[in-house]
Amino acid sequence: MAKRTKTTAPPPISADPATAYARGVVSGDIVAGPHVRAACKRHLDDLTDGHKRGLVWDVAAVERVVGYFRDVLTVEVETQDDDGNVISAAVPFALADWQAFIVGSLFGWKTSTGLRRFRRAYIEAGKGSGKSPLAAGIGHYMLTATGKLRAEVYSAATVQILKDVIESQMGSGVRFTRFARENYTRGATTCNRSNSGLRIRPAWLRRPAAAHAALAHRRP
Repeated sequence: MAKRTKTTAPPPISADPATAYARGVVSGDIVAGPHVRAACKRHLDDLTDGHKRGLVWDVAAVERVVGYFRDVLTVEVETQDDDGNVISAAVPFALADWQAFIVGSLFGWKTSTGLRRFRRAYIEAGKGSGKSPLAAGIGHYMLTATGKLRAEVYSAATVQILKDVIESQMGSGVRFTRFARENYTRGATTCNRSNSGLRIRPAWLRRPAAAHAALAHRRP
């Protein structure tokens, strides 16, 4: 009889990890550079006074996008066994606190019309910190979870090797979980490669009604 392995549930997601990170940075508990400190201070100030300018902080939207990364996407990690051999495994994409602040800010801040406040974002992070998987995950979210028909995601880079990194993350580095693969119907996909950009068109847009009801990250 096969031995059953005990699985451990992922840690619960804070309803507002973006604000928690901002408070940590402003208080000095989290070390950050001047631009990050300014962004966090603006976030906290806008929580207090933003409504006077028609700004809305949608905590449910933050919880939704952070939950999407963890429950729908996976990333590859490498560990070593007792003999020193490298083992690769796909694990839930649990965002780091700084990553949660970024995606939370992008999708949580809205105008009085309900549209996203931020249409552009500049993100700079060290090599190997997870910025490429983050960008790929945002691309997947924009493709599959915003309710936009015929959504398109574009990636561009100054050199071929950088574009290949993002293309790899979109295609294989960031993967859908087994649940998503089984419940999303793959649609027509177009991937046009050029010297400076990657164009990805709808890949996982249509899903059965049962999956739509089961996913907690459906469009509000």
